[in-house]
Amino acid sequence: MEQAVEMVRLYVEAGFAKIHLDASMRCADDAAIVPDHVMARRAAMLCGAAESTRERLDLAPVVYVIGTEVPMPGGATHALDTLEVTACEAAERTLAVHRAAFHDAGLDDAWARVVALVVQPGVEFDHDNIVDYDAKKAVHLQGFLQGHPELVMEAHSSDYQKPQAYKS
Repeated sequence: MEQAVEMVRLYVEAGFAKIHLDASMRCADDAAIVPDHVMARRAAMLCGAAESTRERLDLAPVVYVIGTEVPMPGGATHALDTLEVTACEAAERTLAVHRAAFHDAGLDDAWARVVALVVQPGVEFDHDNIVDYDAKKAVHLQGFLQGHPELVMEAHSSDYQKPQAYKS
C-alpha cells in the first residue's frame, strides 16, 4: 500500500486530473479474496494521498473513478467459459462501501468528485477468445445509471470489440 500511495501522489504531482482508485489487488498479507470494505478503505487511503498532494501543490481538483470490476492487465489469463455482467446490487454495494470509507476518512468533498464506476458490461478477451458486447445482457445497468446521474460507467478490457459495440 505504501507503494500505491506513492504512485498516486506522483500521478497528482505529474498533473493527472482523473485517477482510478482500485485497491482490489491483494497485498502480501491479505486473504485470497479481499473484502469489499477493505478495498474501499484502501481506495479512500489512495484518495487521501491524492487530495493532500493536490492541496499541498495548490492544484485543481482531481476527479475519481471507483470500482473493482477490472480484469488483469492484458486480458484474462484463463480460458473464458462464462462472463457475468455486473449486477445492479453489486454496483450499489460498491458505491455504498466506498461512500462510507470516504466519509470515515474525512473525504466527503472528494466523494463529490467521484465521476465514474467501473463495471463489467460483458466484454472481455483472453489469449484465444473475445467476448463480444451484447447490449441486451447489460440493459439493467442503464437503469442503475438513471438512479445515479452524477456517474458514468467505465468498462475495462474492451479491446478488440467490433466497431458497432463501441457505439452501443
